[in-house]
Amino acid sequence: MPFVKGPPPGPHAGAISPDTVKIRPKTGMTLESEKHVRKLRRTGITCEDIASKLGFSLRQVEIVCANLRMPNCAPKRVTGNLTLASGQFLKREARPGEPQWATHERIIEELLELRERVGKPR
Repeated sequence: MPFVKGPPPGPHAGAISPDTVKIRPKTGMTLESEKHVRKLRRTGITCEDIASKLGFSLRQVEIVCANLRMPNCAPKRVTGNLTLASGQFLKREARPGEPQWATHERIIEELLELRERVGKPR
């Protein structure tokens, strides 16, 4: 790999930290069972279904899945990928103390209102 500079990653790169393993709450499951529970939960199966399918208590499954990162199905915000010129325009249009997201929403609302007035389709 000629594009890689520096030493390659070690054999345990990406592995869970031993310190993390130490501080996790004890569930009474084997590490393999816990990995399997997390894998099933990531596929969207509920904790209740996992518990009944594998024969563990719901509490055990919930403890294993407690710190599992899941995608947010209903995000509150999205990232606006703007050019520098567009970003500067938004900053100039902002009212004193107005956050950038509010400026953006206000400008979009003004645009839609103006389009309705002139009868221009969206």
